[in-house]
Amino acid sequence: MIFPVTYFSDNSLTGPLNWIYSPPGDMNLMLYYASFRVGKTLPSVEPGQPHELYYIGPTFYGNTTNIVAVYFEPPKCFRVLDPEVEENNRLLPPALRDVAKYTNQNVILFEKAYQLPNQFYGSEPEKDWCYYFSQAELARQKKDWGEVVRIADLAFALGDTPNDPVERFAYIEGYSHVNNWEKAVELSQASYRVSKNYVGPMLCALWSRIERETERSTEQSAVINQVRGEFNCSP
Repeated sequence: MIFPVTYFSDNSLTGPLNWIYSPPGDMNLMLYYASFRVGKTLPSVEPGQPHELYYIGPTFYGNTTNIVAVYFEPPKCFRVLDPEVEENNRLLPPALRDVAKYTNQNVILFEKAYQLPNQFYGSEPEKDWCYYFSQAELARQKKDWGEVVRIADLAFALGDTPNDPVERFAYIEGYSHVNNWEKAVELSQASYRVSKNYVGPMLCALWSRIERETERSTEQSAVINQVRGEFNCSP
């Protein structure tokens, strides 16, 4: 019988993380809680800092250039932080917010799908809002916008709603890239209503990237001007 983990630490999760993602005998990954480790075990998160830690057998050798910051606070979905959008995300714990801008999504590997050990983790859970969000976020990182939109349609068909306004952001970006500006604006407005002061600056950062990475057109310019005005974005 498999029971859910109730009490855990970053140390206790580092082992399983490497069982799944590192070759046997290697330790290529280290999980740190930002609130406990930054400035102590990990002296600095500034890029380019080598880091070494003996871990009861193998030794971890890493570099702060390869940090991937993640956030998980149920019922919110597990997610990789977006450095361009979330540097000033005041919905994050302060210690994690300070690390967000250094996360390097370029080290995420897409080529191989890893299998969780069934004897420890059991079967795949039901495909709920967070399942689809994680798949959409992965497609966003690949810039596979058609896949993002395909997943969005499945996710919203559930009739569920996100527990964090940022969980709409991948879909906002996806709909923008396929020129469904109306849906992108609609989802942006829904996120903005959660907290204008907290979510507004993140939406401005997101739409700045959308403006930069989507094809220029009369419709694109009109939508950009609209969201800048609605969300009080700087020119």
